[in-house]
Amino acid sequence: MATARCLRRVSGRFGAIVKWNGAKLSHSLTDDQQHRRMLQDTAAASAGQLAGPILPLTSLEIPVVRKLEVWDISDATKGLPSLDEVDEAGALDELTEEEALSLEVSRPLPPRADRLSVYAERSHTLRQLVLLGVELWKVERLRGAASMLLRLDFASDVQERLLFLRDVGLQDEDLGPFLTTNPFMLTQDISNLQARVHYLESCGFGRDAVAKMVRGAPFLLNFSIERLENRLGFYQSELGLNAKHVRELMIRMPKLLTRSLEPVKENLKVLQLELGFRPNEVQHMLLKVPKLLVLSKRKLVDVFTLVHATMGLPQHMLVQFPQVFNAKTIAMRERHSYLEHLGLAQYDPLQPLYVSLDRLATTSDDVFCLEVARSSPEEFHDFRKTL
Repeated sequence: MATARCLRRVSGRFGAIVKWNGAKLSHSLTDDQQHRRMLQDTAAASAGQLAGPILPLTSLEIPVVRKLEVWDISDATKGLPSLDEVDEAGALDELTEEEALSLEVSRPLPPRADRLSVYAERSHTLRQLVLLGVELWKVERLRGAASMLLRLDFASDVQERLLFLRDVGLQDEDLGPFLTTNPFMLTQDISNLQARVHYLESCGFGRDAVAKMVRGAPFLLNFSIERLENRLGFYQSELGLNAKHVRELMIRMPKLLTRSLEPVKENLKVLQLELGFRPNEVQHMLLKVPKLLVLSKRKLVDVFTLVHATMGLPQHMLVQFPQVFNAKTIAMRERHSYLEHLGLAQYDPLQPLYVSLDRLATTSDDVFCLEVARSSPEEFHDFRKTL
C-alpha cells in the first residue's frame, strides 16, 4: 500500500509539464507507454527496500491523462474595443462648465419623512400651497393631513377648490390660514361644497355673512347639509330664539356650528340651574356675548361668585354687563380690592362715584388707574405686591 501511495505521488508530479509562452498556455503531455515504463522503473528501484510481497504492476491504478484543450484568451476578446479606444468620462475626469450644467441627478423620495418640508422641494402641489401662505409645520400635526396632501395634484385637485373659495368671498390673504386649519377641504367634492353654500344662503345668510362664517369656522363647509340643519335647529329650539336671532348668533360666532354640542348643553344647565338665570336673561346675555356657550364651567361659576357674592352686586347687573365673564377673574379681584383700599368700590348706579362693571372688567390698567381709581399705575402695581 505504501508503494501504491508512492507511485501516485510520482505520477502526479510528472503527469504534465506546463510551459508559458507569452499569452498562450500549452501543455506537453507524455503518452501512456512512457508513463508505464516510468512507473515500472520506480517500482523496481523501491522493491529492495520494501518487505513482503510486491503487488504486480498490472494491479496498480494508473491515472489516465487526457489532453487538455488549449483556451486562447484572444478568442473571448474579439470584437471588444481596446482600452485606448474607450472615450468615456471617468469619475475623476474634469468636466467643463457646460457639461456640469447639463448633468441631471434624480434623487428618489425618502422612504419615510417626519416633515413635509422634506418633500416640498420636489412636490409642485406643496410649493404652490407654501406660496399661498399654508404653514406646512402646522398641517403635518393634523392626523392624516400630510399623506393626503402628498397625493393631491395641484391642477386637478387644488386649483378648482381655490377658485371656489374665492367665489365664496375669501381673499387671497385668507387662503393660507384657511387651508392651514382645514387642509381636508381639498378632498371635498366640489358639488357638495356648492350645495352647502346654497343651503346657507337659503336660510337667510347673505353672501358677506357666508364669507365671514367660512373664514371664522374653516371646517364649516365640511359639514353636510343635514348636519348644518340639525345644528341650526338645536340652537333655535334650546335657546328659544327666532330665526333672525339665530342668524345673528351664528354670524358672530360661527364656530358654534362646528364645535361639539356637549359643552353648550352643559353651560346652558350651569347658567339656568346653578346660577339661577331665567331663560330670557340667558338669551339676552348670549346675544351680547356668544362665547358664554363655550367657556368653562369653572370660569362661569368663579365670575358669578366674585361679582354676586364678593362684590355684592345683584344678578341683573350680570345680565346687563355679561362681558365681565370674558375678563380675567384674578385681574377683576385685584381691581376690586384696590378700589376697596381707596374707598371707591361703589357699584350702585344711583350713588356718586359709580363704577360700572364694564369699566372695571374691560379697560386697560392705565385707564383704570387714571379714570376709575384716580391714582397712578405705579401705585396700583405696588398695591398688588401686597396681595
